[in-house]
Amino acid sequence: KDKVHTIIAIGESKDRVEDQLGDVVPNFVKAESMMKAVRAAQKVAKRGEVVLLSPACASFDMYDDYEHRGKVFKEEVYKL
Repeated sequence: KDKVHTIIAIGESKDRVEDQLGDVVPNFVKAESMMKAVRAAQKVAKRGEVVLLSPACASFDMYDDYEHRGKVFKEEVYKL
């Protein structure tokens, strides 16, 4: 809790994630895609900080499986 300053949520569960965790961190961002989530992370992360893909729930509304989700995350990071 003390080390996390932003949560960026995507997918059909982003509102539920916000309901559960929105008050735990100073910043909560809802993004419509992985691309927008990665770009939002780029804006809020300072040099030397870690951006962690930490799925809180299934994302079958957007991805085939966890490997697909991870692949898309890496692709978007490499585009930066």
